[in-house]
Amino acid sequence: MHKGLIAFVVGLLCIRVFPASLESSHLLLTLLLIGFLVAKRWLVLASLFAGLAVAQWSLLNWQNDRLEPRFDGARLWVTAQIEHAPQWHATTATLLVEGAYSRRTRLPEKIWLVWPEAPALKQGQQWRWLVSLRRQAGLTSFAGFDKARWLASQGVGAYAVVKQAQLLEDVPQAGFRQRLREQLLALDVPNTDALLALTLADGSAMAAERWALLQQTGTVHLFVVSGSHIALLAAFAFGLVSVLRRIPWVPASEYWRDAAFGVSLLLATLYAWLAAWSLPVQRAWLMLLVFLLCRWGARALSPWLAWWLALLLVLLLQPMAPLQAGFWLSFVAVALLLAYAHGRLLRRSWWLELIALQWLIGWALLPWLNWHDLPGSGLGLLANLVAIPLLGFVVVPLALLGCLLLPISSVAEVVLSLAGALLTMCFAFFTWLVEHAGSWPLPMISGWQSALLLLASLLLLLPRIMPLYGFAVPLLVLGLLWPKERPPYGQAEITVLDVGQGLAVLVETAEQVLLYDTGSAWAGGSRAEQVVIPYLRQRGWPALDVLLISHADNDHAGGLQVLTQQIPTKVVIAGEALPDSSPCVAHQTWQWQGVSFRLWQAEGEEGNAASCVLHVRAADQSVLLTGDIGQREEAALLREAWLSADWLIAPHHGSNSSSSARFIQTLKPAHVVFSRGAYNAFGHPHPAVLARYRAAASLIYDTGVDGSLRWCLGGDSPQPERAVARWGFWREK
Repeated sequence: MHKGLIAFVVGLLCIRVFPASLESSHLLLTLLLIGFLVAKRWLVLASLFAGLAVAQWSLLNWQNDRLEPRFDGARLWVTAQIEHAPQWHATTATLLVEGAYSRRTRLPEKIWLVWPEAPALKQGQQWRWLVSLRRQAGLTSFAGFDKARWLASQGVGAYAVVKQAQLLEDVPQAGFRQRLREQLLALDVPNTDALLALTLADGSAMAAERWALLQQTGTVHLFVVSGSHIALLAAFAFGLVSVLRRIPWVPASEYWRDAAFGVSLLLATLYAWLAAWSLPVQRAWLMLLVFLLCRWGARALSPWLAWWLALLLVLLLQPMAPLQAGFWLSFVAVALLLAYAHGRLLRRSWWLELIALQWLIGWALLPWLNWHDLPGSGLGLLANLVAIPLLGFVVVPLALLGCLLLPISSVAEVVLSLAGALLTMCFAFFTWLVEHAGSWPLPMISGWQSALLLLASLLLLLPRIMPLYGFAVPLLVLGLLWPKERPPYGQAEITVLDVGQGLAVLVETAEQVLLYDTGSAWAGGSRAEQVVIPYLRQRGWPALDVLLISHADNDHAGGLQVLTQQIPTKVVIAGEALPDSSPCVAHQTWQWQGVSFRLWQAEGEEGNAASCVLHVRAADQSVLLTGDIGQREEAALLREAWLSADWLIAPHHGSNSSSSARFIQTLKPAHVVFSRGAYNAFGHPHPAVLARYRAAASLIYDTGVDGSLRWCLGGDSPQPERAVARWGFWREK
């Protein structure tokens, strides 16, 4: 039975690696194959393909529910009721909308709605929105958060941005969670923003600086209600019942374990309900339910069987869960705990065991973090030693008790003030760690490094008397210090990053690196944080040698501040005056490892026309980065004798005010790249510009379609690597 169960679960997990969309014929072939395997009595293999068939069926349902391609980018009036609590980012609300209606087409069952400048919202209200609909959302890069995959994991079939809104039906008062949120915010207690995150899973009140601190210390997972909170609260409840039964005046009972299990499950269920039953919370609650049921009663089942049963139940109820990083991290972490506990726990003093366990989980989860392009922090190994027990066993129970006592506001304020004071100490500890030890960002690792770290983690799980145990630390060090691939001497790696409507280009040589522009920024975020910094860390660059800002427009320079705060930068050059920058000097040249760099700028200009142009030559190939210059600046640039461009980053994202016919015909670039947003409001690239490049026989690439692009300048392969080709079925090809 266990072999069949494991095989079925493995088949369900295969949805994570499906490379492209499926057709009904694929499912039919799988079902026929299952029938053949059952007839041959190859039951384990039949179980594997049965799980695969369930995964295919789930994927087909999601594909059929998605927005029709002909409405991608269209504007429609839709009507829906708000059933889920919105999340707030400054004045922008994001919420999951189910059962939306439109007269023009059948809408997906689930739509992710983004509402800029939204009014106060209540659950139960009915609205009519004019929305811009998209089949998918998010950027396609080689590193960073994949929003399209995350939306697919939620079963979302469309992404919508509100343009206009009409309230059709109001409700007399806000829902319970909204009223509770307002009551908490009205109290005079410290760290209310963090208390909201820990109780209601509402982190919208926390400032970006606080989230950055949590990321630097590897403790973000502690301030989003997830598996650790549910499990620790259940453990707290079980321990509380165990302590109470030892009090002399409490009646003795042989059913105390049953009571402890029941109280644990009840508190975990109430907490999950309070946290709005998000998918991660549902997953954690299901895992806890299975583990408690398997341990309840006279004949407790094996913890490993409970682990497999929990995994099976989660996958059956949430077939798209393997697309989420949290799914893998939670189940892998529990598996590591079970493996470590088997014959090893409490063989040393408890604090040494705690440190060893934290060390093991920290390094063992690094490959899984990298698989999902999530950052890791070396400080997390230390910060979590203090924060996990403090928050799980003290702060969260106090915060929940304070919420329960809110009808008695004076008592609730005392309890919540104590929880807030402990959080103040916690944040002070995080700040002290960062100030005295730095952020210690863990490196983004390659496939070989992941294999070495996983092998080291497995060896660390062995008893210390085993001969191979001693190889764990050397393998761990080798995995972390595995050298990064760099371009050979005389060549340069060029990456045009998908930063939406904006520009960011990374130029890497054998030993040095330059970034041209940073993409845009907005209140609470930037493309530098989302795309540029994760990619720099993935490529193993701890610092920038040169940051070149073409000009001061937000879509080119918006991420300057956050980038220089998080990535040490030796030199900043800018086409327009910016803080702590040097001016762009026309005809300035330098060389890095056989690769030549040259700057150019039109005289006496400002704005787009002042863009600092960069020309890079490696061997007999060159690339020209032009910022947002217009046709007048193009004409001046054509007078330069050194000018050439095998690769051209199209001026001004393909605007018709640039890329003149003379400019294109003179340069005749073999390849042209448009850096622009897929749904930009400017119509970039302009059809006339595309026609001019096609007339010059240029090969056209578009970050709005292809995602990030990477190629070797001076190398043998003329074809760039497209980020979109690396993604799975959730990303349009």
